[in-house]
Amino acid sequence: MNLSELKQVLRAHSGTFLCVTRHGAGSEKSVPFRHEVMEPMGLDGVPDVGDLRSFYEVFGGIIFYLHEASGDAARYIAPVHAWPGLHQDFSAWLEGLDQAEHLPDWVATALVIGEEPHSGNYVLIPVAGDEAGGVYHFDHDGFEFSRHADSLAQYTRDLLDLDSRSLAYATTFMCFVEEGDQVQWHVKELHDNRGNHVSCEA
Repeated sequence: MNLSELKQVLRAHSGTFLCVTRHGAGSEKSVPFRHEVMEPMGLDGVPDVGDLRSFYEVFGGIIFYLHEASGDAARYIAPVHAWPGLHQDFSAWLEGLDQAEHLPDWVATALVIGEEPHSGNYVLIPVAGDEAGGVYHFDHDGFEFSRHADSLAQYTRDLLDLDSRSLAYATTFMCFVEEGDQVQWHVKELHDNRGNHVSCEA
């Protein structure tokens, strides 16, 4: 699947999450999701690392598993103009750390291209060394860096076909609180128009 085909698949992909209340038992509701795919905005500021330039020739950014009523989403790949702000937010977590002791060597020059919304966790791409072009998550709980894909295109494809473990991980910070209702919800199952039925409990 090339990037143009991937863009069309993302735009066509939709479904529902079956949710249960975070506190208490017995209540369930279904909420719809889709992906918001932004048009490309040019390549100024996009380095020739991995597949970054080819990716941003096709995509301006992506909001994955967006629930429009609450604004919740599972992941955000940002437009290039938003990278500096994300980098500033990410860097705030590192203030006061002994970088030589706690952080991978590549972190100082990595691009911060996205985030898990409302989590303090970020999506990074190293630009130098053996890890260049790979996609990493930074989890502020424990200051862990984990490699999730060898390219941004692969990362995107993987988010289209979640298994039980990755569904639970991707939706951890989604709570679907809508205006006038403060009840928080937790994803139990995913049902999509590609025939996927995935349970977080499996």
